[in-house]
Amino acid sequence: MRPILFLDLDDVLCLNDPYGGYDVLAGGVPDGLWETLFHAPAVKTLLRVIDAYQPAVVLTTSWLRFLDRRGFEELFMRTGLAKVAAALHPTAWEAPQNRGRSRLEAIEAWMSAHHNGEPFVILDDTLSGTGLARSRFDRCGAVVLCEVGVGLTEAHFEAVRRALGAGSRASDQSEQVVPEAQTLSVLDGMPLAFEPARHRGEAMADESVDAMLLADKKTLDS
Repeated sequence: MRPILFLDLDDVLCLNDPYGGYDVLAGGVPDGLWETLFHAPAVKTLLRVIDAYQPAVVLTTSWLRFLDRRGFEELFMRTGLAKVAAALHPTAWEAPQNRGRSRLEAIEAWMSAHHNGEPFVILDDTLSGTGLARSRFDRCGAVVLCEVGVGLTEAHFEAVRRALGAGSRASDQSEQVVPEAQTLSVLDGMPLAFEPARHRGEAMADESVDAMLLADKKTLDS
C-alpha cells in the first residue's frame, strides 16, 4: 500500500531564516523568497523520501489556516517541491489542528477517518508537534521530530525508513476520535492564492485580512 507521510512545514522545511510563512502571506515577493523559504538540506532529504517511498502526503502545518490545496500546490511548485505538490493525498490531504487541540489530536482524527492500515511516518518538530513525543505513534517508531532551527536532515532518513516499515502497527486505537469538520477558501492574488481559512461553525470576525495576519503572526510558525 502507498505509505502516508504527515508533513509539518515550520522547523521541518522552513526555518524562518530569512523568511517564513508570514512573508508568503503578507503580500509582495521579497528578494529570494522562493529560493530560500525552505531549507535546502531539508528539501533534499524530503525529496529523497518522496523518491524512495512514493508516499501520499498529508499536511499538518498551521499554514492550513491560510492556504487551500491550490495555494499549497503553487507554493511547492515555486519552491522546488513539485514532487510534493504531486504527492498530496488525493482526497484527504490535510489534518488541520483546530484551536485548543494538539497536533497529536489532529493526526488521530485523520487516522480515525482515513487510515486503512498503510505504513506511515510523521515529520514534525519538537515545538509544534504537541503531544507526539511519547505518544503511541512515537512508541512504535512512526514519529520523527526535527530540532527547532535545524529542520529535516539526512540523519533523519534512516528513522523515516524504519517508520515506513513499522508505522502500520500504530493503527489500532483504543478510542475512536471523530474529526471536526473543516473548510478552507482562497482569494486569488499574488504571490499565492490565499485568505484566512475558517472551520465550519466558527463565527467570522468582522476584521480585515491584514489585521488577521498580524494577529496570527505569533502563532503561524508554531
